[in-house]
Amino acid sequence: MTNNEQEYREGLELYARAQRLLATLRDSVGFELAEGTRQRFLRLHHVINATPRLPILERLVPTRDLHRHWLRIFTDSAIGYTQEGLAACYYHLNNLGSLESEMVTLVVSHVDELRLQPGQVMAVGNTRRLDFEYQAFVLAVRRTLEYFAVSVGAFFKREAHRIRGLADSIRGSEPEEISTRAITRLNASLNQIAYVLPLAEQMTTIRDQLAHWRPVPAGTLNITRGPDRIYVGLLGGGQNLRLWNSEVEVRPTLREENGVVIGLLSPLLADELTRVEDFMFSVYADMGLA
Repeated sequence: MTNNEQEYREGLELYARAQRLLATLRDSVGFELAEGTRQRFLRLHHVINATPRLPILERLVPTRDLHRHWLRIFTDSAIGYTQEGLAACYYHLNNLGSLESEMVTLVVSHVDELRLQPGQVMAVGNTRRLDFEYQAFVLAVRRTLEYFAVSVGAFFKREAHRIRGLADSIRGSEPEEISTRAITRLNASLNQIAYVLPLAEQMTTIRDQLAHWRPVPAGTLNITRGPDRIYVGLLGGGQNLRLWNSEVEVRPTLREENGVVIGLLSPLLADELTRVEDFMFSVYADMGLA
């Protein structure tokens, strides 16, 4: 065997060992977006990097009169930072869902031992791991929207760092037909993501409370014995979960197992995150990019 053949074989063996290590690391510390979300970003990536470049994006490349590299800012923010932020949202949501499922499964398996009488309620404290993941989720959603605002602002050659002020930042910018369409979408979507983006500037969101005033819990674990069944799940918290007065309060997602009604927060948050994701890609579509 020649030296070159020996080096080649050693190189292949090193590559195989490295691949085994990388696979182990991916399982341990990696995280991947769901396929549907990943495909959305891949399509956006292909549109942005198409050859020849779209005229709507060519206008963002620096020239003698345009020194700011708006295309780079837009690209980094849209398919880089916004994607990473959304991945963090889903990571914390998955963790919250796993913890919540583990919690209610444990309670349901022991609930008969409590021998609660109709009308009796047991509230359980120190569910901090749930609280921490919920708080991280809310903060991740808001910062993802701020990253998204940077990308939209850059598309219109405007500085924008706050989702709340995005509509004002791009108002009147060129192409005006597209900026008007994006502003309409922004205004119409506010009530769908009001828990991180309030309908009025003076309103305080859960995110604002977390960032500036106080910790907000995911909720308090309640075990309630009704006339013919038992309720187990989170109540109160940042989403103000309630079983009653459903026209005013937010109801958790309910399912029933063997006479035990289980209320879950994580599916409710998953629906809200889907609305946020759909909102962002709808704006990119309005810009002709998704």
